[in-house]
Amino acid sequence: MNAIPFGNISLLLATLSLVGLLARLGMRPVKGEWWLRGFYALAVGAGLLAAVLSGTRGSWIVFPALILLVFGVFWRQLHRGGMVALAVLVAVVVLSASFMPRAGVTQRVAQAVENLEEYTEGDTYSSLGIRLEMWRAGARLFREKPILGWGEGRLEERRDQWVAEGLYDKGISRYDQLHNDLIDTAARRGLVGLISLLLLYGVPLVLFATHLRRRRDVQGQALALSGVIVVVVFIGFGLTQSLLRDVRGLSGFLGMLTACWCLLKATPEGGGETAQS
Repeated sequence: MNAIPFGNISLLLATLSLVGLLARLGMRPVKGEWWLRGFYALAVGAGLLAAVLSGTRGSWIVFPALILLVFGVFWRQLHRGGMVALAVLVAVVVLSASFMPRAGVTQRVAQAVENLEEYTEGDTYSSLGIRLEMWRAGARLFREKPILGWGEGRLEERRDQWVAEGLYDKGISRYDQLHNDLIDTAARRGLVGLISLLLLYGVPLVLFATHLRRRRDVQGQALALSGVIVVVVFIGFGLTQSLLRDVRGLSGFLGMLTACWCLLKATPEGGGETAQS
């Protein structure tokens, strides 16, 4: 698997494991269940470490939003001391992994800043510069055919014509996507496709968010929150990568949403333990 979807999925699984851990902590302790909480904690650490070691930067754009979302839901359900300790643990794992020599996180952040400075000075041949060039070309493609877009094949053909004319950096011709789900869909499918993509994100987000507000049992809240997280994560991933054009990305999105929804609907609203106030 390419490092980008690998790092993205690792971060998603780490976050879902964190939801599971906090849900178990919010329930009444069961004798002999300590090992299950330990496995959840191990999964959180392993997922974060895998995401850092993948070297991807795009997945970390959404990470602060995920932490705020998770701790915002569970803040009133768990003891303050435990939540603070868990937050510190997550921060320590992330920071420790970030400064590992093989991770190269600090170097990649510095490189991104340098690329942005170079792009403003006219140098477009860099990792960030190529992405910005693709987004600029995508915006122009959408303006020329805003209703139905250019479609498969024709988008690449028109883009390469502009590259041959010297309007965009030649590096963008190496890719079969525009590295942004919204821009790529708008250019390729027009407003029709863009609206469809927004519905693909928006419908499950609204459904899970409705259950998250309504449910009072810990298990129901955890499952609803998991569905919200899957949508938010893929929206964040889509800012820098057309992940839904990848069969693994699309199957991961639809598969996890389906699993969360089926489990949520199978959990009685009046059943389970009520969230602590």
